[in-house]
Amino acid sequence: MAGVPYKLSCVLYGHKSDVRAVAATRNGCIVSGSRDKSAKLWTPNSTNAGFSESQTLLGHTNFVSSVCVLQPHGSHKLGLIITGGNDRNIGVFTPESPTPLCVLKGHGSTVCGLSPGIEEGTFLSASWDLTAKLWKAHGNDSPLMSLSGHEAAVWAVIQLATTKTIVTGSADKNIKTWTSTGEPLRTLKGHSDCVRGLVATSDKEFLSCANDATVMYWNAESGTCLATLYGHTNYIYSIAMIEGESFVTSGEDRTLRVWRLADCVQTIHLPCQSVWSVAVLPNKDIIAGTSDGLVRVFSADPSRCASPEILAKFEEEVANINTVAEKEIGGVKISDLPGKEVLVKPGRSDGQTKLVKEGGAAVCYSWSAASQEWTKVGDVLGATSGEKQLYAGKEYDYVFSVDVEDGKPPLKLPYNKNEDPWVAAQRFIHDNHLSQLYLDQVANFIVTNSNKTDASPLPQFSDPFTVHSTEIRTSISPSSAVELNMTSALANYATEAESGKERCPSKPYFPQKIYLRFDQANLKVILEKLHELNCSPGDRVNQVSEDQLEGLVKMADPTSSIQPSHVDVLKQLLEWPSEIVYPVLDIARLAVRNQEVNTAICSGQIGDQLIGYLRRFLLPTSPKANQMLSLRLVCNMFAHQDGVNLVLKHRDYLLSTLVDLVPPCHKNVQIAAATLILNLAVAFNRIPNPLGQIQTVSTASTVLPRLTDPEAQFRTLVALGTLLWDMDQPDSRAKLVHCVKNTPALPTLLEQWACSSSIEQQHAKVANCSAQVVALLDM
Repeated sequence: MAGVPYKLSCVLYGHKSDVRAVAATRNGCIVSGSRDKSAKLWTPNSTNAGFSESQTLLGHTNFVSSVCVLQPHGSHKLGLIITGGNDRNIGVFTPESPTPLCVLKGHGSTVCGLSPGIEEGTFLSASWDLTAKLWKAHGNDSPLMSLSGHEAAVWAVIQLATTKTIVTGSADKNIKTWTSTGEPLRTLKGHSDCVRGLVATSDKEFLSCANDATVMYWNAESGTCLATLYGHTNYIYSIAMIEGESFVTSGEDRTLRVWRLADCVQTIHLPCQSVWSVAVLPNKDIIAGTSDGLVRVFSADPSRCASPEILAKFEEEVANINTVAEKEIGGVKISDLPGKEVLVKPGRSDGQTKLVKEGGAAVCYSWSAASQEWTKVGDVLGATSGEKQLYAGKEYDYVFSVDVEDGKPPLKLPYNKNEDPWVAAQRFIHDNHLSQLYLDQVANFIVTNSNKTDASPLPQFSDPFTVHSTEIRTSISPSSAVELNMTSALANYATEAESGKERCPSKPYFPQKIYLRFDQANLKVILEKLHELNCSPGDRVNQVSEDQLEGLVKMADPTSSIQPSHVDVLKQLLEWPSEIVYPVLDIARLAVRNQEVNTAICSGQIGDQLIGYLRRFLLPTSPKANQMLSLRLVCNMFAHQDGVNLVLKHRDYLLSTLVDLVPPCHKNVQIAAATLILNLAVAFNRIPNPLGQIQTVSTASTVLPRLTDPEAQFRTLVALGTLLWDMDQPDSRAKLVHCVKNTPALPTLLEQWACSSSIEQQHAKVANCSAQVVALLDM
C-alpha cells in the first residue's frame, strides 16, 4: 500500500448539491454523481495534481444516486459511464457525449448502487425496489437477470471474479450470494443495520459496511464472517479497495478511514456532515464525494499533496465544524448526556424522544410504539447562543440550520420561544416548498432540543380516525431551539423501514392494515324502537313475537352463541317497509361482527340474498338512515372472512353504488361510504388484486372531490395512500397514479388541501394526509 498518512491533494468544484457517488476510470479520470441531477467527468491536469471538468452528463430527472465505469470494450474504446438515479432510470454514457447513449428502465424505485460485471460490457444495479439486476450496457433494453429475495431495499451489489458469484447487501440487514445464473446460494447474517456497501477482496472473499458502523470480512463460499472491524462512530456509507489488504471507508461521522488488515491506520476528518462515497484511483489516491457538493482527492504521495497553505485552510475548516459539534445542546453539555444504555428502557408513548451521547456526539432517538423500539432520528450538531438571532430582517430567539433530503443546501428555520413548535415547523415547510411529510419530524426536533433531554411531546393514541392532529398539537409547550442536522434521518429513510418502503421521515397515515368497524350502539334504544315498530298498525305479515325480538337483539353481542331461528327472524324483518326497517339494519350491522352470524348470513346463496336486500336500501332515493346503516353493515362484514368474501364478490355493484350515493350527501353517509372504500383498500393491501385495486382507486378518486365532511375526506385519502403505498409493480402503480391524476379537479384539490396555509381553518388530518398522497403520486 502507498505510504500513509494521506493528505488533501485537491478539491473539485462544480456540483450544486451533495455528491452521492464517485468512481475512477482506468486512465485516472474521476466520475461523480450528484443530487443536482447530473454526473460529471473530471480529467487529470497535465501541469499539476488537480482535475478539470471535461463533461457534464445530463438526462436524469432526479438525483443521481450511483455511478460506475465499464472498461473499454468492443466499439467503446474509451469505456462507458453508467449512472443510476432516483428517477428509477439507468443512463449509459460515452465519455465523449453529455447525452446518454441509452436509458435503461426496469427498476421500480431509486437505483442506489452500480458495479461492473465480470463479463465484458455488463454491469449490476441495486435498487430500493428490493431487487438487483444484471444488464448488458448496450444492445438490450431489458435486464439479463433480476434477483429477488431481500425484504428491504437493496443498497449494494458486486460480482466476484472466477466463480462469477453475485453478492447483494440490503436494508433488511442481510447479505445474499447468488450463482451467475441467479439462483440463491446463501443468506449471510451478521450486520445489525442496513448493509450499505460491498467490495471484493479476492475471488472468494469480500468486505461489507453498514449503518451499524462496522465492516465485516466474509468468505462467500462458506458464508462465514472472518472478522468484524470497528472504528467508525456512525453509519458507514461506502467502501473501496486500495491495494492488497488495504481499503478505505467513508461515513456519517465526517471521516474517511484507511485500513490495513484489521487495523484502522488513519482517520481523515472532513469539513462536512456526510462522506457519501469513496473510490480509489489507479495511483492509489482516494476520492471522496461529500454532502457539501464537493469532490475531494487525498494522496499519500507528497508530490501530489496540496500546498501548505491549502492544507492549513483545510485543517481550519475541519476544526471549525468540530467546534460547532462540541457546543452545548440547549444548555446541556454533550459530555453530560446519558449513553445508549438509557435506550434499554421502553418509551412511555409513541413519538417520545431522548438525546443520548454516541461517540462524543449528541444523537436524537424516537420511540416507536408500533415496533416497540427506539429508532435513530438524527445527529444534533450544536446550539446557537441565547441572544436574539436576526433572520430575514426579524429577530428570533433561535434559528435552526436544517439539512434535508431534497437536493437543497441547509435551510434556516427561525423560531421564537412563545411559538407553537408545529406552527413554526409548518411555516418552515411552506416557506421552503417542502413536503408536508416533514411536519412532525421538524416539530419534534424543536420540542426535543430544549433544556430537557427527555421530552414526551405526543400523547399515546390508537385511532387516527377519532383523534385530531390539532388536539395533539395543543398539548405541546414551546421549547428553545438548537442548530440541527437531519441528514441521517431524512436522507436515509428508505434504509430504516420494513421492505425499504418508508418514503418519508415522519410516519404517514398509511398503509392502513386493519379494517374499520362501526361498533357504537345503544341496544336499549334499538330494542325499544323494534318493539314500537313491530306493534305498529299496518301490514302484520312480518310481525314477530317479543321473545323473537329479544333473541334478535342478542345477536348484537359479538361473543354470543346464536340459534338458526335468530337468523330467520333477521331475514324476515329485513322485509319490513323502507320507512321502518332502519332498526333492523342497525341490529344486522352489529350482528355481523359475530362470527357465527357472519358465516350464516354472508355465505353462499344467503349472502347473495342479503346483498339483494341491501340493494333496496342503497338507492339514491332511499332514506338517508337506510343508506348509512346499510353501508355500515357492509363495512362490518369485514370483521370475518365470509363477510370479506361477500363484499369482494359484489364489489362492482357496491363501488358503483357509492358513486351514485355521493353527489354529495349527508355527512354520516359520506363517512360510511369512505370507510367502505378504505376497508376495500385494506383487503387489496392484504391480498393484491390489480383489477380490484384500480376499481377502488377509480371510485375513491371520483368520490373524493364530492365529499364535504373532513372525516370522510380523510378516510378516502388514507384509502388512496394505502393502495398506492404497497404497489410494487411499476406498470400497475403507473395505472393507479394515472387514474388519480386524470380525475377532473382531483389533483388540484389535493394540492390545495396539502398547501393549506392555516391548519386551524383546514382539518389538519386532511391537509397532512393530502400532502402524503401528493408525495406518493410524485415519486
